[in-house]
Parts: sequence; structure tokens; C-alpha cells
Amino acid sequence: MSLLDTQESELDTDPSTSDASEVYLPQYLPLEIIGYDREFFQTFRVTKKVYSYIVGRFERSMHFKYRESAKCVLLGLNYLGHQTTTYSGLAKRFNVSASTASQIVDDFTGFLGELFYQFVKWPTGSRRQSNIRKFRKLHNIPNVIGCMSACYIRFTPSKVTDEISSYRDAKNGCYASLLQAICDTDLIFFYILGGCPLESNATDANSPPVNLTDPLRKYAREWCNGVTVLGDESYPLRPWLLTPYKQITGDDYHSRVSYNEVHSCATSYIRSAFRLLIGRFQRLKLIRRKDIQSVRTIVHACCVLHNISRSMENGLPMEFMTSDDEIALYSGNNHPVGGINGSDMEISPDAYEAELLREAVANNLFKMKQNNS
Repeated sequence: MSLLDTQESELDTDPSTSDASEVYLPQYLPLEIIGYDREFFQTFRVTKKVYSYIVGRFERSMHFKYRESAKCVLLGLNYLGHQTTTYSGLAKRFNVSASTASQIVDDFTGFLGELFYQFVKWPTGSRRQSNIRKFRKLHNIPNVIGCMSACYIRFTPSKVTDEISSYRDAKNGCYASLLQAICDTDLIFFYILGGCPLESNATDANSPPVNLTDPLRKYAREWCNGVTVLGDESYPLRPWLLTPYKQITGDDYHSRVSYNEVHSCATSYIRSAFRLLIGRFQRLKLIRRKDIQSVRTIVHACCVLHNISRSMENGLPMEFMTSDDEIALYSGNNHPVGGINGSDMEISPDAYEAELLREAVANNLFKMKQNNS
């Protein structure tokens, strides 16, 4: 299914329009968790309104096989929200066996995975125009719909296979995959590609930051259709993807410095989104799973929960946002991957078109700065 296939008019995919006023909580939970919103939020990482909405969706899914949907949802939320939570600990808390707890987690994350294309979708129509207006209002950059970066998701496999070995991070002595994402100014993801092998293991020094199956490399220009995404220095400069200047010299020095300052500020949203995602759903700090598909399912599940929560909480709360040193942002080989932004200029119409566009944006930003000074 394409990211553009789901229509924005589908009421069932908009949690902000849901009536989640009735909240059922199992009576076997401690009173301090049931009775107080803050304690519930700290334990399950979502508000009661979000929890109630998820219960309703879970009950209508093919993954609902149990008598108590509330128990399943709370158990799954507790697992995703805490890195140290074990199946035996979940079994004790929710009065089930450890094997049942494991199965419930698989069913719950599978259910959220099936909602992925409903809640992580490329902005079109009014949402696209809203993104453009917000970036222009906040940063004076025209025709921008989002910002992009990638971070590492570490995991511990139960068995090392040929596939898993490609995720070995020899430098840090662990296994990790890349999570590439694009978000808007509200920190809502509208593009996610998880479970990618590490670029550092690639044999080609000019390999992309993600694998070649990445649909962005094929369809991004069509999806953007005249607008752009802001990306960090790990990415190549493209007509749809504006990156910062790596080398600032010559007559355009001041305009390029000004552009890089604005660009850095405008791309801070994706870093904040990663910090909030991993700080809230701390299972992402270290995933213990047997295969990469299971890792990818958990990543997608957490991203869906993140987007639902951001939509229903009106941008709040932010208290789970982790510190910068607790997330590992992708930095490539400390140089951009190919393209005109690198040391070797790529001779292609796209590269020259992108350079001209970036120069125009940089000059316009510098003129506005001068006029306002």
C-alpha cells in the first residue's frame, strides 16, 4: 500500500475526533495507577484518552483473541514503555503466564503494525498546506513540509544469522538498525523506514544512508510535487531535499552562513521527535528480539503510538523527552552521501537544479535578515 493511498477523510484514522470519554480500567491494577492520571501516564506512557481509543480499535481488529481487551492493551503499553520490563514481570502484574504475556505483546505490536499506513502517511491536501504555512511562519523557509534524519535503534538478537550479521556495529560492539524518519513541526512522523542495515557496513563508500529498497529514492520527487524536505548533512542535495552547505567560501559566504543557521533550527524538530519517541517508549533503547522483522514491528508500533498520542494530546506532554546523549543520530561517514553537496560534484540535471534552488533560498533568507536588521 502506498503512503498516499489512505484518504484523510477516513474518520476512523483520526484519533482527535474520537469520543474516548469512557475509560475502563481493570480493577486488579493498583488504586494509585487507576485513580490518578499522572501515575497512569507514567506507567503506560499514554493518557487515559489515548488508551481508551486504542482499546476500541484493538477490539475491532483480527488480533483481539482474549476476553479482556483492556488487559492486553495495558500489558502491551507497559512492555513498550519500559526497557527493563520482562515477560515474567508482566505475568506477575497482569495475572497471566509468561508465555501468554509474550503472545499478547506479539499480538498488540502486530495490531499496531497494521495501523501503520493509517497513521504514518505522507501529508496531502490541507495537512500539506498546514505544514508549509508553519515552516514559513516559524523559519521563513518557503515550500517545506518536513525535516528528515535517521537514528540508531540497538537490539540484541537471540541468534546471529547472515542477515543479522549485517547489522553488527563493530565500532560500538553491538547490533543496531537505522530508523529513518520525516516529521512536521508538531513532531508527528509522516514517513518511517525502520530496520535498515548500518551504512558503515556497506562496501561502497558512496552508498546511501539506507538500503536501496527505500521508496524515497524512487518516489520522493513525485510525492513532494514542488515542495521540499529539509535533511541533514548525511543526505545528498536533491530538488526535493535541501541540505546544509558543507563548504562555505567565496562571495556567498554570508548568505550561506545565514541559510545554515536557519536550516539547523528548522531541522531540530526531527531530533526532538526522536528524543520524545525513544524517551517515551523506552523499549527502543534496546530491543531484545530474535530477528530483524520483530525489531521492525516494534519500531513501527512505537511510531504509531507516538503519532496517535501527539494527535490526541494537542502536542502535550513533553516530559518523556530524553536527552541528546541518549539517542544516537546517524552521521554517515562524516560526509554527505554523493551529490553536489559532497567533495565530488555529481553531474546531473537534478544536482544542478537542487543547487540553484538552495542558492535561491539562501539569498532570500539573507535578504530578509538584512531587511529586518
